[in-house]
Amino acid sequence: MLYIRGAAATGGATGLPRAPRTFPAHDKMWWPLQHIARTALATAALLACAPSPALSSGDRARRIPRVDPLLVPVMPVSKHNGNALNMNLTFYNMHISDIARGVTAHSLKFDFDDLDLEIRFHRPHVNFNGTYRASGKVLWLPVWGSGPFTMKMSDVYERFHIRGVRKRGVDGRVYMHIREYTSTLEPRAMTLSFDNLFNGNWLLGKGANALINNEWKQIYGEIAPLTNQHFSIIMRPYWEDILSRDPIDVMFPPGTRYLYVVE
Repeated sequence: MLYIRGAAATGGATGLPRAPRTFPAHDKMWWPLQHIARTALATAALLACAPSPALSSGDRARRIPRVDPLLVPVMPVSKHNGNALNMNLTFYNMHISDIARGVTAHSLKFDFDDLDLEIRFHRPHVNFNGTYRASGKVLWLPVWGSGPFTMKMSDVYERFHIRGVRKRGVDGRVYMHIREYTSTLEPRAMTLSFDNLFNGNWLLGKGANALINNEWKQIYGEIAPLTNQHFSIIMRPYWEDILSRDPIDVMFPPGTRYLYVVE
Protein backbone atom coordinates (compact mmCIF):
# COMPACT_ATOMS: atom_id res chain seq x y z
CA MET A 1 0.00 0.00 0.00
CA LEU A 2 1.31 3.44 -0.93
CA TYR A 3 1.82 5.67 2.09
CA ILE A 4 1.95 9.36 1.14
CA ARG A 5 3.26 11.79 3.69
CA GLY A 6 5.71 14.65 4.19
CA ALA A 7 7.64 15.85 1.15
CA ALA A 8 6.07 13.28 -1.13
CA ALA A 9 2.63 14.42 -0.09
CA THR A 10 3.38 18.06 -0.76
CA GLY A 11 4.89 17.43 -4.16
CA GLY A 12 8.32 18.74 -3.26
CA ALA A 13 10.11 15.45 -3.83
CA THR A 14 7.98 14.27 -6.75
CA GLY A 15 7.90 17.26 -9.06
CA LEU A 16 4.10 17.17 -9.11
CA PRO A 17 2.21 20.48 -8.86
CA ARG A 18 1.48 21.77 -5.41
CA ALA A 19 -2.07 22.19 -4.21
CA PRO A 20 -4.05 25.36 -4.80
CA ARG A 21 -4.52 27.11 -1.47
CA THR A 22 -8.30 27.21 -1.86
CA PHE A 23 -8.52 23.59 -0.71
CA PRO A 24 -8.77 23.63 3.10
CA ALA A 25 -6.88 20.37 3.61
CA HIS A 26 -3.91 21.86 1.71
CA ASP A 27 -1.16 19.81 0.16
CA LYS A 28 -1.26 16.55 2.07
CA MET A 29 -4.77 15.71 0.92
CA TRP A 30 -4.74 17.56 -2.40
CA TRP A 31 -1.63 15.93 -3.84
CA PRO A 32 -3.23 12.55 -4.61
CA LEU A 33 -6.50 14.22 -5.61
CA GLN A 34 -4.72 16.52 -8.05
CA HIS A 35 -2.73 13.55 -9.33
CA ILE A 36 -6.01 11.81 -10.22
CA ALA A 37 -8.08 14.95 -10.84
CA ARG A 38 -9.92 13.50 -13.83
CA THR A 39 -11.04 10.37 -12.05
CA ALA A 40 -14.24 9.74 -10.18
CA LEU A 41 -12.24 8.95 -7.05
CA ALA A 42 -11.15 12.58 -6.91
CA THR A 43 -14.73 13.68 -7.44
CA ALA A 44 -15.89 11.38 -4.67
CA ALA A 45 -13.36 12.81 -2.27
CA LEU A 46 -14.32 16.32 -3.30
CA LEU A 47 -17.97 15.56 -2.60
CA ALA A 48 -16.96 14.84 0.98
CA CYS A 49 -14.28 17.49 1.40
CA ALA A 50 -14.90 20.14 -1.24
CA PRO A 51 -14.25 23.84 -0.71
CA SER A 52 -17.25 25.96 0.24
CA PRO A 53 -18.24 27.16 -3.26
CA ALA A 54 -18.43 23.60 -4.62
CA LEU A 55 -20.79 22.36 -1.92
CA SER A 56 -22.75 25.60 -1.46
CA SER A 57 -23.59 26.13 -5.13
CA GLY A 58 -22.56 22.86 -6.75
CA ASP A 59 -19.81 22.33 -9.31
CA ARG A 60 -20.94 21.39 -12.80
CA ALA A 61 -17.41 20.68 -13.99
CA ARG A 62 -17.04 17.95 -11.36
CA ARG A 63 -20.78 17.15 -11.38
CA ILE A 64 -21.02 17.88 -7.66
CA PRO A 65 -24.60 18.65 -6.59
CA ARG A 66 -25.47 21.43 -4.21
CA VAL A 67 -25.65 19.95 -0.71
CA ASP A 68 -25.31 23.01 1.54
CA PRO A 69 -27.88 23.55 2.88
CA LEU A 70 -29.16 20.00 2.78
CA LEU A 71 -32.91 19.45 3.22
CA VAL A 72 -34.14 16.34 5.03
CA PRO A 73 -37.98 16.19 4.81
CA VAL A 74 -38.49 13.64 7.61
CA MET A 75 -36.11 11.94 10.06
CA PRO A 76 -37.62 9.67 12.74
CA VAL A 77 -35.17 8.98 15.56
CA SER A 78 -37.45 7.40 18.17
CA LYS A 79 -35.62 5.53 20.91
CA HIS A 80 -37.20 3.22 23.47
CA ASN A 81 -35.74 1.51 26.53
CA GLY A 82 -32.63 3.70 26.51
CA ASN A 83 -30.85 4.84 29.64
CA ALA A 84 -31.26 8.50 28.68
CA LEU A 85 -34.05 8.45 26.14
CA ASN A 86 -37.41 6.71 25.97
CA MET A 87 -39.21 8.79 23.40
CA ASN A 88 -41.02 9.07 20.10
CA LEU A 89 -39.09 11.81 18.29
CA THR A 90 -39.33 12.92 14.66
CA PHE A 91 -37.71 15.86 12.87
CA TYR A 92 -39.42 17.52 9.89
CA ASN A 93 -38.18 19.81 7.11
CA MET A 94 -34.72 19.79 8.63
CA HIS A 95 -32.21 22.13 6.99
CA ILE A 96 -28.57 21.19 7.59
CA SER A 97 -26.20 24.09 6.95
CA ASP A 98 -22.54 25.07 7.30
CA ILE A 99 -21.61 21.69 5.85
CA ALA A 100 -19.06 23.38 3.59
CA ARG A 101 -17.39 25.82 5.97
CA GLY A 102 -13.82 25.15 7.04
CA VAL A 103 -13.75 21.47 6.10
CA THR A 104 -10.42 19.75 6.77
CA ALA A 105 -9.66 16.27 5.45
CA HIS A 106 -7.68 14.03 7.79
CA SER A 107 -7.23 10.83 5.83
CA LEU A 108 -8.09 9.11 2.58
CA LYS A 109 -7.59 5.37 2.21
CA PHE A 110 -8.31 3.27 -0.85
CA ASP A 111 -7.58 -0.37 -1.59
CA PHE A 112 -8.16 -1.40 -5.21
CA ASP A 113 -8.21 -5.14 -4.57
CA ASP A 114 -10.99 -4.96 -1.99
CA LEU A 115 -12.61 -1.80 -3.43
CA ASP A 116 -12.51 -0.27 0.03
CA LEU A 117 -12.64 3.54 0.29
CA GLU A 118 -12.59 5.54 3.53
CA ILE A 119 -12.46 9.31 4.01
CA ARG A 120 -12.23 11.02 7.40
CA PHE A 121 -12.60 14.75 7.85
CA HIS A 122 -13.48 17.53 10.27
CA ARG A 123 -16.01 20.37 10.18
CA PRO A 124 -15.91 23.19 12.75
CA HIS A 125 -19.70 23.55 12.82
CA VAL A 126 -22.86 21.91 11.48
CA ASN A 127 -26.26 23.53 12.13
CA PHE A 128 -29.70 21.91 12.04
CA ASN A 129 -33.01 23.81 11.88
CA GLY A 130 -36.54 22.54 11.40
CA THR A 131 -39.56 21.35 13.35
CA TYR A 132 -40.02 18.41 15.69
CA ARG A 133 -42.66 16.29 17.38
CA ALA A 134 -41.77 14.53 20.62
CA SER A 135 -43.42 12.57 23.42
CA GLY A 136 -41.79 10.40 26.06
CA LYS A 137 -39.07 10.75 28.68
CA VAL A 138 -35.60 12.28 28.83
CA LEU A 139 -33.91 10.54 31.75
CA TRP A 140 -36.52 10.87 34.51
CA LEU A 141 -38.42 13.83 33.00
CA PRO A 142 -41.62 13.39 30.93
CA VAL A 143 -41.33 15.59 27.82
CA TRP A 144 -43.76 16.36 25.02
CA GLY A 145 -44.32 19.05 22.46
CA SER A 146 -44.02 20.10 18.82
CA GLY A 147 -42.62 23.17 17.13
CA PRO A 148 -39.35 24.68 15.89
CA PHE A 149 -35.99 23.30 16.97
CA THR A 150 -32.33 24.18 16.47
CA MET A 151 -29.29 22.00 16.99
CA LYS A 152 -25.72 23.23 16.67
CA MET A 153 -22.83 20.79 16.51
CA SER A 154 -19.24 21.97 16.98
CA ASP A 155 -15.87 20.31 16.40
CA VAL A 156 -17.47 17.62 14.26
CA TYR A 157 -15.60 14.53 13.04
CA GLU A 158 -17.09 12.60 10.12
CA ARG A 159 -16.28 9.39 8.31
CA PHE A 160 -17.43 7.93 5.00
CA HIS A 161 -16.72 4.25 4.37
CA ILE A 162 -17.57 2.47 1.12
CA ARG A 163 -17.12 -1.22 0.34
CA GLY A 164 -17.57 -1.99 -3.33
CA VAL A 165 -18.09 -4.94 -5.64
CA ARG A 166 -17.16 -5.32 -9.30
CA LYS A 167 -20.05 -5.59 -11.77
CA ARG A 168 -20.03 -5.64 -15.55
CA GLY A 169 -22.04 -2.88 -17.20
CA VAL A 170 -24.13 -2.98 -20.38
CA ASP A 171 -21.07 -1.72 -22.25
CA GLY A 172 -19.15 -4.81 -21.20
CA ARG A 173 -16.78 -2.91 -18.91
CA VAL A 174 -16.38 -3.44 -15.17
CA TYR A 175 -17.72 -0.84 -12.73
CA MET A 176 -17.60 -0.41 -8.96
CA HIS A 177 -20.97 -0.82 -7.29
CA ILE A 178 -21.59 -0.04 -3.63
CA ARG A 179 -22.00 -3.15 -1.51
CA GLU A 180 -21.92 -1.37 1.84
CA TYR A 181 -22.01 2.34 2.68
CA THR A 182 -21.76 3.89 6.14
CA SER A 183 -21.22 7.40 7.43
CA THR A 184 -20.78 8.57 11.00
CA LEU A 185 -21.04 11.97 12.65
CA GLU A 186 -19.26 12.63 15.95
CA PRO A 187 -19.59 16.11 17.50
CA ARG A 188 -17.42 17.13 20.42
CA ALA A 189 -19.90 19.81 21.53
CA MET A 190 -23.61 20.39 20.95
CA THR A 191 -26.38 22.81 21.91
CA LEU A 192 -30.09 22.14 21.37
CA SER A 193 -33.24 24.21 21.69
CA PHE A 194 -36.79 22.83 21.42
CA ASP A 195 -39.48 25.51 21.28
CA ASN A 196 -43.06 25.02 22.46
CA LEU A 197 -42.39 22.16 24.84
CA PHE A 198 -45.29 21.38 27.19
CA ASN A 199 -47.70 23.31 24.95
CA GLY A 200 -45.62 26.46 25.29
CA ASN A 201 -45.07 26.48 29.06
CA TRP A 202 -41.94 28.63 29.17
CA LEU A 203 -40.72 27.61 32.62
CA LEU A 204 -41.10 23.86 32.04
CA GLY A 205 -39.62 24.19 28.57
CA LYS A 206 -36.60 26.06 29.90
CA GLY A 207 -35.97 23.33 32.47
CA ALA A 208 -36.31 20.54 29.91
CA ASN A 209 -33.95 22.26 27.46
CA ALA A 210 -31.42 22.76 30.24
CA LEU A 211 -31.56 19.06 31.12
CA ILE A 212 -31.20 18.04 27.46
CA ASN A 213 -28.17 20.29 26.98
CA ASN A 214 -26.52 19.14 30.20
CA GLU A 215 -26.90 15.49 29.19
CA TRP A 216 -26.45 15.85 25.43
CA LYS A 217 -23.57 13.35 25.19
CA GLN A 218 -25.60 10.54 26.69
CA ILE A 219 -28.70 11.46 24.68
CA TYR A 220 -26.86 11.79 21.37
CA GLY A 221 -24.97 8.58 22.02
CA GLU A 222 -28.28 6.72 22.07
CA ILE A 223 -29.73 8.23 18.89
CA ALA A 224 -26.45 8.44 16.90
CA PRO A 225 -26.86 4.95 15.36
CA LEU A 226 -30.26 6.05 14.02
CA THR A 227 -29.08 9.42 12.70
CA ASN A 228 -25.98 7.84 11.13
CA GLN A 229 -28.21 5.32 9.38
CA HIS A 230 -30.42 8.10 7.99
CA PHE A 231 -27.45 10.16 6.79
CA SER A 232 -26.00 7.06 5.13
CA ILE A 233 -29.25 6.56 3.23
CA ILE A 234 -29.28 10.24 2.21
CA MET A 235 -25.68 10.35 0.96
CA ARG A 236 -25.43 6.93 -0.69
CA PRO A 237 -27.15 7.97 -3.98
CA TYR A 238 -24.58 10.76 -4.49
CA TRP A 239 -21.74 8.25 -4.24
CA GLU A 240 -23.55 5.70 -6.42
CA ASP A 241 -23.86 8.34 -9.12
CA ILE A 242 -20.16 9.20 -8.92
CA LEU A 243 -18.99 5.60 -9.04
CA SER A 244 -21.23 4.82 -12.03
CA ARG A 245 -19.59 7.45 -14.24
CA ASP A 246 -16.49 5.53 -15.30
CA PRO A 247 -15.36 1.89 -15.42
CA ILE A 248 -12.86 0.80 -12.79
CA ASP A 249 -9.82 0.88 -15.07
CA VAL A 250 -10.54 4.52 -15.95
CA MET A 251 -11.62 5.57 -12.49
CA PHE A 252 -8.59 4.10 -10.77
CA PRO A 253 -5.56 4.32 -13.07
CA PRO A 254 -2.21 2.89 -11.94
CA GLY A 255 -0.72 4.96 -9.14
CA THR A 256 -4.09 5.63 -7.51
CA ARG A 257 -5.12 2.09 -6.63
CA TYR A 258 -3.54 1.87 -3.19
CA LEU A 259 -3.73 5.18 -1.35
CA TYR A 260 -3.14 5.93 2.29
CA VAL A 261 -3.04 9.67 2.82
CA VAL A 262 -2.94 11.20 6.30
CA GLU A 263 -2.85 14.76 7.56
